[in-house]
Amino acid sequence: MTFHALRVLVVAVAASAAGCISSVRTPEGGTHLLPTYLVEQISFEHRCSAERIVYLREHAQAGVWIFDLDVCGRVRRYECRHRGCGDVTHAFPQDVLPPPVQPPGGTAAAAAPERPQGPQRCETSADCILGVCIEHLCRK
Repeated sequence: MTFHALRVLVVAVAASAAGCISSVRTPEGGTHLLPTYLVEQISFEHRCSAERIVYLREHAQAGVWIFDLDVCGRVRRYECRHRGCGDVTHAFPQDVLPPPVQPPGGTAAAAAPERPQGPQRCETSADCILGVCIEHLCRK
């Protein structure tokens, strides 16, 4: 093990022990480290336990980190800047997001139902293009 790899390992273990880092599952059955505040925020916003959040991929550029995560069977995209994160899924077409994790048995996860006419259904205000989410419906 190189000195750099050892140093990264020590920092990761120390941060995890301090409660700054949480591990989430990967589709392959492994784990991936994410900031605890991000995992707690996602869990709260989507009423999904941390054990059901699955890391899919990430991209970092110029101080902005973008995480694609399977949150209780729905793919969500979170953008993080300077310890502040937000759900930006609504700003991207569905075809640029990775597919949700396949459930045990190898069948694809159920596709999201088509949007009914009338008020848009939502889980959080981030799902609403205009307005806020009240009682799972987007309101102006």
